[in-house]
Amino acid sequence: MVNALQEEIRVSARTIAEQLTTDIVAGDASPAEEIDGMLNQVPAGAPGNEGGTRTETGNISLAMLDRAIDDTRGEGNIILTSRKVRRAINALLQAQQRFNDTTEVPGGFRVPTYDGIPILTDLHWENDSTIMIYRREDAKLLVNQDFTFAPLAKTKDSDDYFIKGYFGFALEGRPVKLTGFTIPATVL
Repeated sequence: MVNALQEEIRVSARTIAEQLTTDIVAGDASPAEEIDGMLNQVPAGAPGNEGGTRTETGNISLAMLDRAIDDTRGEGNIILTSRKVRRAINALLQAQQRFNDTTEVPGGFRVPTYDGIPILTDLHWENDSTIMIYRREDAKLLVNQDFTFAPLAKTKDSDDYFIKGYFGFALEGRPVKLTGFTIPATVL
């Protein structure tokens, strides 16, 4: 037996959480009540004291990745990218006969690393020409009110409800966005 109302509430809550996950990385604050995500909080200019955007042209290379990591001034401890870009980085490491190390990140997940920095992918953001490098401690989900459930007034035979939460997101420190590169067709 399945409680239809309970199942509908569970599905609605999961949908809201999935949208929050997407917004944390790629949100653009439109409409005004939405979150301005990580990609939009990195300064648009060349990397400086507060991070920035490094634009590179040509096929992705380890030198490009090294320059972007250097732009965080040693603070970057997370590389966030798409699955295709992660595969391209792995191919570059294998071509140079480097070992593809892994590490365990909080939550118990084993992920590949580059220069000791975990390479994470986000299934909610599959941009194959952008890499984010930032310090994990500088990515802050601001929870003003956690998810709450409230039944609405009964005006018909069905049960209506409202699920809400108030969140914000701040990316501080010296995050760097590496963009403009391409992935060789052999990796795709």
